Amino acid sequence: MPDSAGMDRITGRIITDWKHVMQSIEDILTTRVLTRVMRRPYGSSWPKLIDAPMNEQTLLLFYVTAAEALDQWEPRFELIEVYFLDANADGVAALRLVGNYLPRGHKGDRTPANDNTLVIDLVQNAQGAFRSAA
Repeated sequence: MPDSAGMDRITGRIITDWKHVMQSIEDILTTRVLTRVMRRPYGSSWPKLIDAPMNEQTLLLFYVTAAEALDQWEPRFELIEVYFLDANADGVAALRLVGNYLPRGHKGDRTPANDNTLVIDLVQNAQGAFRSAA
């Protein structure tokens, strides 16, 4: 029996456990704060950083905003590190999130699923939204 379940936003099919968490992380990081009706604080500041200069200060803001948003909105993922894999002059960026999957984190159980850390590679598409590369 799955620990969590939801609907795939593209296919409409049921997704469970880790796939559900990955979709949730993408949604949290790409949703602008104050844009959800009845849940204004939901999301992150990542979308505001899309057109920011690619310098050390902006990279630090990416890391901090990811950590804050995921800590607040996704209890099933414990973020360990965030770093850029690639960024180019066309505005395309690739990031990696590394952390632990906590399958019952939404129920208050902080036990990791396994001893290995999990990696999510996010690639920015032409519209500026990040999607999982997996």
